[in-house]
Amino acid sequence: GVGIIILVVFFVPGFVYGIMSGKLKNTKDLGKMLTDSMATMGSFIVIVFFASQLLAYLNWSKLGVVISVKGAELLQGQNGVVLIIGLILLSCLINLLIGSASAKWAILAPIFIPMFMLLGYHPAFTQLVYRIGDSITNPITPMMPYLPLL
Repeated sequence: GVGIIILVVFFVPGFVYGIMSGKLKNTKDLGKMLTDSMATMGSFIVIVFFASQLLAYLNWSKLGVVISVKGAELLQGQNGVVLIIGLILLSCLINLLIGSASAKWAILAPIFIPMFMLLGYHPAFTQLVYRIGDSITNPITPMMPYLPLL
């Protein structure tokens, strides 16, 4: 029910504004506006598709759990600073290949959240470390669509 409420709350005022401002003269104008807005989502949808395939594979094979547990066992005696710097560097490297922050997090979260939880770190802390690594290389990544503006 929330989706319908959000649709009505945003679509109706936008539609009325479009008619009153003269931007919407007929139904073809509305269709063109909807198509143009969804065209920018194409690259994100492709990345999320492959991320969802990876997540489904990790869920089916339980490989994410195995990597998390074995990684936590391997890192058990390490200093917390080593873990933090390692995840920051991994996030920086992945950021150079994948532009979407949510797609990167969808790939990394199923492995690193359980791994860091087994080591005694809160999931929010894991996301904080990921975001630090992600934000460091945002200005230099070639996959960032706003790079020409920077």
